[in-house]
Amino acid sequence: MKLSRLDKAIVAVAHAHRRRAAELLAPIGLHPGQDVLLSVLSKRESATQAQLARILRVEPPTLAVMVRRLEASGFIERTRTPEDARVKIVTLTPQGQSAAHTANLAMDKLSQTTRAALGDNNADLDTLTRLLERLAAGLQEPENDEHRDPQARVC
Repeated sequence: MKLSRLDKAIVAVAHAHRRRAAELLAPIGLHPGQDVLLSVLSKRESATQAQLARILRVEPPTLAVMVRRLEASGFIERTRTPEDARVKIVTLTPQGQSAAHTANLAMDKLSQTTRAALGDNNADLDTLTRLLERLAAGLQEPENDEHRDPQARVC
């Protein structure tokens, strides 16, 4: 199968963006995706792992790995609920709050770099943004996926 020029461009942008995000997050001790989880928790204060999986639109086992790694790094802590010992509440530690703030600044820098690469033409930027949003919507998984909340939004 041969990728179209559009497909190649999308893959190249996705790889470059993720690589740059990884470079900016590494000094904080985070990987791409972990910053989003910390950002969600910084806005909500706490959430169950099931809620986080829905919000981040990831499978529960994927989230469990991310949570274990962040807990081992001291960024979050998990506690069992008194009502159901199987349910764990995830909260940020003070170190996690600091990391969330620093990660947010790093992602702001990435956003500025991305915008600078496109130049100063706001009309072009608006058009590209609308096209990418339409493309993302068209590529979404079916809404009947039992693990995903179609109303959930990341940040």
